Amino acid sequence: MRIGFTYDLKDFYINKGMSKEEAAEFDEKITINSIKKELESLNYEIDDIGNLDNFLKKISDGEKWDIIFNIAEGVNGYSRESVIPSILENYNIKHTFSDSNILTLCLDKYLTKIFLEKSNIKTPKFELISKIEDINNIKKLNFPLFIKPVNEGTGKGINKNSKVLNFQELIKQTEYLFNNYTGPFLLEEYIEGKEITIGLTKNMCFGIVELEFKNTHNFYCYDNKKDYEKLVVHHKIDENTDLYKNIYNTSKEVFDKLNLKDIARIDIRVDNKTNEVYVIEINPIPGLNPIDSELPILAYKNGYTYKDIIKTIIEETIKRES
Repeated sequence: MRIGFTYDLKDFYINKGMSKEEAAEFDEKITINSIKKELESLNYEIDDIGNLDNFLKKISDGEKWDIIFNIAEGVNGYSRESVIPSILENYNIKHTFSDSNILTLCLDKYLTKIFLEKSNIKTPKFELISKIEDINNIKKLNFPLFIKPVNEGTGKGINKNSKVLNFQELIKQTEYLFNNYTGPFLLEEYIEGKEITIGLTKNMCFGIVELEFKNTHNFYCYDNKKDYEKLVVHHKIDENTDLYKNIYNTSKEVFDKLNLKDIARIDIRVDNKTNEVYVIEINPIPGLNPIDSELPILAYKNGYTYKDIIKTIIEETIKRES
């Protein structure tokens, strides 16, 4: 079986002039090499394609693949993760992870929350901030609040000031975001409690972990992600507990209602007072860095190997009809 491998290499974009934060979502060489190594060990023929430009040239030249293992993040726009998958779907070529429409939806945190709300899946109350003046119309939200870019990943635009305790702090952080990032921004009620992440397929769970942060704020941000070994501790959630069952059941409902495919990672917060489970974000193409990405970390905590992850992804892709 011939598998094409599409991705965006971080060094390539940094060498073209992007800052480290601008290129944060792209993959490092260790990720690319690790995925290739595991696919080759499973006796697949690998065509190392790379980014969109290389992919477009190859497909226009008539190259053929049985499956594309796609982790390309894309560069611009709300549908950047969907560009390669949408082309593959047009050519009826299977690709790993969810369909292009779901990738576009999940990259837009505001639309994702509308979907969750309409599906009766708990998510914190929220508002869209398209201009600074919009913060004057947030009467239905209660402080503390949390503000972040609508369509960024890897903690971009999130820092120690993203949790705001009052209107003055909200004004200051909103002005900072509009001055440094492209809006709009998502404003939501902050859930005081455990920060959780879960990795799952349609029929199995790779594990659930609670994230403990060693800095002064109890949430993931860009600095945490940059220096996770010093600042983040992962605690396995026992599968025999009610907490595990509630998180898994909620996440499985999200997976099924969104028709996610192959594997996904879902971020959760659990209210300290009520133990209610709130879905924060959905990652239909979870990071696969074997050292510092959340999916591999939670898998290791639960007895799985990196090979198990890659093998599961490709086998899930092969066995589904589309």
